[in-house]
Amino acid sequence: MANSALKTPGIATFLREQILNLVQQEFPESRIVDTSVKRINRGLEFVYQSAIALQLAALTGQNAFQIANLIDHRWRTGIDQPETVPDMKNMKKRFRLEIQPSGMMLFKLLPDGVADWLQTMTQDPQSNSFPNFEVASPTQNQSQNPAQFAMIPLGRKNSKPGSTNFHSTNFHSTNFHSTKCSERSAKNISRDWFYLQYSHARCCSLLRLGHREGLIVLSQPDPPVVPVLWSVVEPCPFPWLNRDHHLCFQNAAEHEMITTLFTVLELRHCSSVSKAQWEKLARQLSQAFWVFYSQCQVLGEVKQGFPWLAQARLGLMLIAQSSSYFLLQEKLGICAPLEL
Repeated sequence: MANSALKTPGIATFLREQILNLVQQEFPESRIVDTSVKRINRGLEFVYQSAIALQLAALTGQNAFQIANLIDHRWRTGIDQPETVPDMKNMKKRFRLEIQPSGMMLFKLLPDGVADWLQTMTQDPQSNSFPNFEVASPTQNQSQNPAQFAMIPLGRKNSKPGSTNFHSTNFHSTNFHSTKCSERSAKNISRDWFYLQYSHARCCSLLRLGHREGLIVLSQPDPPVVPVLWSVVEPCPFPWLNRDHHLCFQNAAEHEMITTLFTVLELRHCSSVSKAQWEKLARQLSQAFWVFYSQCQVLGEVKQGFPWLAQARLGLMLIAQSSSYFLLQEKLGICAPLEL
């Protein structure tokens, strides 16, 4: 199987590249070749912080706030000049820029931008494109009550992790050889990684169930080899936004899930990530998925009353499946089972 790394840029990486492009045009003498962009905690918002203006002020002696406003002007006028600054065409739609008195710049990813990024993450992992989607909007809103957390496989209520009811699954490894994730080897896998394997398997099961229930259409619901990177034909795009053009995700567990998936995407493009960092991220993804899974239903009342929300949640599961696949197979060297 070819490398499954997504080509969609991480949000902080994307912002950093665009900021550097602007700086190199406006301040070529500064010779700044790198800068940092990091996400800051702002509740349910996705906000990214850049100190580029302060960095330039230290080099040029100019006022950081004035520099930030100059960058802001260049940012907005560059939207109409995609040929000179690649990928800037929809930046105004995706981000809102806020300049603090200190000159610190905050980039808030707007709902359209979150939807765009999520949609690209559901596409073919080999794609180099970063398309501009017209995001579908449903006609209703939702509310969802948390459910009691329980790690029980669908249709196997008496099964427990580590029991003989959990059968082995053939899988196709990255070196093109088939192998088996046996029960014996599974016992040697730490509890943390087993939970991530189980998260991957639950994603696969729910995606196939969503296909059978008519919520989504998988291009290949019965893949010839496993594990598989699923492809959804419909809906395309997923209905990430409601009719008011706000994200349909209002549950804190949904936000945490998106945040973790964005973090996985960001680190997939970094070459200096340590094994310990990958292991920490794997634990975070497993935990985020199980909280999301326990609190955010797809079937039942949600399917009947808010089918668009059920579809959007399946979209998150699609991304979670490919992200857990990447962590398990490519970073931890552990099989990503289709079912357990």
